[in-house]
Amino acid sequence: MTALSLRSDEPLAIELGAALKQGDVERLSGLLAEQPDLAACVVRDEKGGGRTPLHLFADWPGRIANAAAIVQLLNVVAWLLEKGASRGTERN
Repeated sequence: MTALSLRSDEPLAIELGAALKQGDVERLSGLLAEQPDLAACVVRDEKGGGRTPLHLFADWPGRIANAAAIVQLLNVVAWLLEKGASRGTERN
């Protein structure tokens, strides 16, 4: 399985990052419902380096609201995909 790759300046990557940074579980749930592959995607920066949503979330300093729920949601969706759950809409 090849992970979904997004450039950090793509609208979807920006939306994902905002939901993570703000600890917005409802917003993240909506994004993952529309595109489950986001749970294990790789967001690439301008230098070509990449980080998963979990890495992005862990990199922000300070206390983020709903941290446990965010981590659990990302892990559960990634696990379900790994076990063969439907990916929903495919992205090219």
